Amino acid sequence: MNHTALLSFAASSREVSESDLIPDGEMPLDPGIRRYVLILQSEGIETFESCQGGDGHAMPEPTIRFYGNAYEGFKAFSVAMTYGLPVLSVRRTYPVNEGWLEGPWWEITFHTTDQVAF
Repeated sequence: MNHTALLSFAASSREVSESDLIPDGEMPLDPGIRRYVLILQSEGIETFESCQGGDGHAMPEPTIRFYGNAYEGFKAFSVAMTYGLPVLSVRRTYPVNEGWLEGPWWEITFHTTDQVAF
């Protein structure tokens, strides 16, 4: 889906049901991060986890985690900026789980949740 089509798709979202957006077996996306995730995915970013952040959520700020090589974060940043998303940070991370390094993977965080009704 190209840039113009995705923006048009986002604007006409009332015609799209939740089941149209979520592959079988996947958890629903938080409404405040859904459009950000779909934009990144539409440009080939392989996302695997997201959260709109805030009280009652797993992450303090809107966050999308994604796989990729050493350059994928730069691609995700470029995509996000092209679509005017409010990027706060992009980082390569190696979480520690029970004393073992995991990853690495990428995280992109945002200043605010999405304000577009989607």
